Amino acid sequence: MDALSLLKIIITAPFGIVYFLLLSNWRFSKTKTFLITGAGILGVIILDILMELRLPYGLSDLEFRLLHIIIAAGFVIILSRYNDARTFFSFLLSCTFVAIQDLFCGILAPYMPDGVGELLNQILIFMILALVIIKFIRRPLLETLGQLQTGWIRLSLIPICLLLSFLNVASYPAPLNERPENIPAAIGLCVAIVLYNGTIYTILKQQSSYFQSTRELSAMQLQMTSLKKHIQAIAESEEHLRIFQHDLRHLTNALTVCIKAGRDDEALALLSSMNNTIEKISRPAVYHCEDEVLNAVLSVYGQMAENAGIKVCIRVDLPETLPISGEEISLVFANGIENAINACHQISSVDERRISIVCSPVGSQLFIEITNTYTGKILFDAKTGYPVTREKDHGIGTQSISAFARRYGGLLKYKAENGLFSMRLILPLYEDKNDITL
Repeated sequence: MDALSLLKIIITAPFGIVYFLLLSNWRFSKTKTFLITGAGILGVIILDILMELRLPYGLSDLEFRLLHIIIAAGFVIILSRYNDARTFFSFLLSCTFVAIQDLFCGILAPYMPDGVGELLNQILIFMILALVIIKFIRRPLLETLGQLQTGWIRLSLIPICLLLSFLNVASYPAPLNERPENIPAAIGLCVAIVLYNGTIYTILKQQSSYFQSTRELSAMQLQMTSLKKHIQAIAESEEHLRIFQHDLRHLTNALTVCIKAGRDDEALALLSSMNNTIEKISRPAVYHCEDEVLNAVLSVYGQMAENAGIKVCIRVDLPETLPISGEEISLVFANGIENAINACHQISSVDERRISIVCSPVGSQLFIEITNTYTGKILFDAKTGYPVTREKDHGIGTQSISAFARRYGGLLKYKAENGLFSMRLILPLYEDKNDITL
């Protein structure tokens, strides 16, 4: 065995295992998974070297592939998080990518120079397929594997048939490069496998969108429940205030009588009772806009900010006709203001804590901007431009606002500069959603 053959074995042996790692959820931590994978790759390399040296005996191409499949299946069982048909499907899907790679390599082999050219051909096809997996398939597949527990056996039937056809075309009774008459069949099989994976991608993307919508709906329902509790608390507070205002005249009359009669103890007790009642009554909601739900949200969260020592400026002017329910747009303000309050909490100087909330119609668009001071460094997602956080259970509000913007065809932009962080949302007020600018 020459150096080129050894190099080819070392480079190409991990391809199948890498495909599976990209197409499955791992059972162990990243470090442990990589250690097990490294051991597996080393074992495959040693096996391939023994096969190349014809030790202990020579294997046919079909036997060689079947042996690799058995070894890969063992690692799948060890590494996969699931002990059901989901693991089987991930394994079959990774095998289909191995089949695509081998078929393309076999088809292109007659046109490639031997040695280095053949190796470069395999590396190039592997990189293209790995990029396709990472770019289009991995994320929706892993999400669907985590959410959907049934139906994977039916999805596995087609790749089983394709893999059996692949073994027949590519390896039995001889390798494809020794049977050029089978190249048309190999091309047809390649097309079938590509179409199958395209269909799988479409299904996974639809499932991913469904799960995302379900999560967004659940989060919105949870937030609406919390919002209704806030509104109910405000209503109860205002009711208590009305009762207190009604009784105040009687209380002052009783207090006057006690003072004139010299009953100081009774007067002090009456004053103490009045103070206790006043302390139990929350400050009534301030009027910010005509929409009752949004007005309640602005009042509640504005009061929360002021209680935290934050200077708040609220200017909200809603159009007469708003094509969005007050409950939904209230969630945007609630999430945005809550994020702003959390950011201001990180500022040590109370004098520097400020939040500005602006909402007004501009032409055929509704302009919403929430600005706050901040300290530290804010990380933004390179793809979406949205702020990201590594803290657990954080970022839900940002996701909710993003989902709202997508649902109503709005444009959402975040910016952080000169100590000010701003969230700007532009919503179309009418059907035409094309003429929107930030």
